[in-house]
Amino acid sequence: VPWLLLFSVLLMKHDPRLSTGGGTDGVAAAPTAVLCSRRTELRASEAPIGAVTVFRNQAEVTREVLLHMPAQQVGGGEEGGSPNDEDEGAREIVFKGLTKFLEPDSIQVSGDGHCFVIHEVRHEMVLEDQAEANSTDGDARKAAQSLHAELKKELERQQQLSRRIANSKRLVQLYSESTASPQRATAAGSVAEKNGRGGAAYFPPAEMSKVLEFYTTTMSRLDEEQIENEEKIKELQLRIRELLNTGVRHQRAHPEAKYNVHVTLQPTKGGGASKDSSKTTTVTEAMLRLRYVVQDALWTPSYDLRVNDGDERAEAEATLTYYGMVSQCTG
Repeated sequence: VPWLLLFSVLLMKHDPRLSTGGGTDGVAAAPTAVLCSRRTELRASEAPIGAVTVFRNQAEVTREVLLHMPAQQVGGGEEGGSPNDEDEGAREIVFKGLTKFLEPDSIQVSGDGHCFVIHEVRHEMVLEDQAEANSTDGDARKAAQSLHAELKKELERQQQLSRRIANSKRLVQLYSESTASPQRATAAGSVAEKNGRGGAAYFPPAEMSKVLEFYTTTMSRLDEEQIENEEKIKELQLRIRELLNTGVRHQRAHPEAKYNVHVTLQPTKGGGASKDSSKTTTVTEAMLRLRYVVQDALWTPSYDLRVNDGDERAEAEATLTYYGMVSQCTG
């Protein structure tokens, strides 16, 4: 089909690479080893992606889990054939928190190891608050609340400082005006009377210079403090607003729909070998693979063209490397 581009992708944990079918240029993340009990729950992050097949606008994701399954006992010898209750019975594997963009009809489960039979596969859509809350979410929420309280406290302190600076500037202004006012300068008025100048205040140049120096120096210092204080207030208000917006987005994002996939396995009898020939109690390894399709996945082609001119008399050799960058926003 012309429009269908099929690529097998082997994903590394931090460096996704595109493999052109069976190549070794990409290495899949090692599957998680899980001791399979009666009921085993795995979050999506605990079941690493082993491969991705990218189509035009969707992708098939394969998650792999390495199960350690206790093989059922097969009786023998003098003890008879009574099975061990802990080893018998169905096992349930639950993949929790899969993306809501998952196509339910595309879910497939397979495995190898010949020690179990897949009995049932079912899925359910749940809300995030109905599933187990991630402990990191609670810690992040507490940290955000603590930071908000600290920012509010610092903002109040800076606002009080702003009021003190404004009051100081008013006092300096009033003092300077009263010192320079003829009606309020009693000492200057007495000097003026002695000099026969009537009610006009007379300030010696040295006194006036001190007043001007005091006013200029003090007001300059207060202006600098005011500018610094206003910048801190703006920064604190911005951080508080961003913190509140983040909290609102978090509340709007939750509860979020997620898929849980339940896989019921029936262990096969005598699936492992034992050192004791009378019984089979060995823990057997088995690979379990979960495949599903997600929407809105895409890949972007990239080219790396290099030319080695070498000897001018020889023909130039060009090497074209083609690879794809795979991305998706479906979770």
